[in-house]
Amino acid sequence: PMTSTEQQSRINEILQEETRLSQQLLGILQSENQALNSNDHDAIQQLIPNKQQAIDNLESLVQQRRSLLKNAGFSEDKNGMEALIKQCGAISRGLLEQYWHQLVTVASGCQRQNEINGIIISASSRDTKHALSILKGQRPGKELHYGPNGEKINTAYSTTFAKAQPWYPVISFKK
Repeated sequence: PMTSTEQQSRINEILQEETRLSQQLLGILQSENQALNSNDHDAIQQLIPNKQQAIDNLESLVQQRRSLLKNAGFSEDKNGMEALIKQCGAISRGLLEQYWHQLVTVASGCQRQNEINGIIISASSRDTKHALSILKGQRPGKELHYGPNGEKINTAYSTTFAKAQPWYPVISFKK
């Protein structure tokens, strides 16, 4: 498979924009982390639309990159991107490698930060449930209620104020 200079240029642009948006998302995730650590519910709520917009924009760019790879005869994943880079001329190859490496690095940082935020949210939710059950005079984790026939029903009480969004693959590592 061969790519035209125009395709290489477009992939360069997409990688640069993906990197810029991934850096923006990383900043949002870091702000979310600070808000979670300080229980700043207002800040968390204000970050949600920004986070969603960054993710939506990134998903659009990922689809464009995958489409360009496919049209150039490559697989739409990491292997396809690396194969495309290898077949480029020296100057284009150097730029593509640089942009690809930057994107992989920033995307990995986003993924790590998102996982950390998810752990904090999960722990906070557990702590909230624990405290509520104590306040209700129940043993933590054992919230008992009775059904219409006198049977015990175990229910969970949740006051989740934030939710970790599942991380989407900025870079697909499937084989």
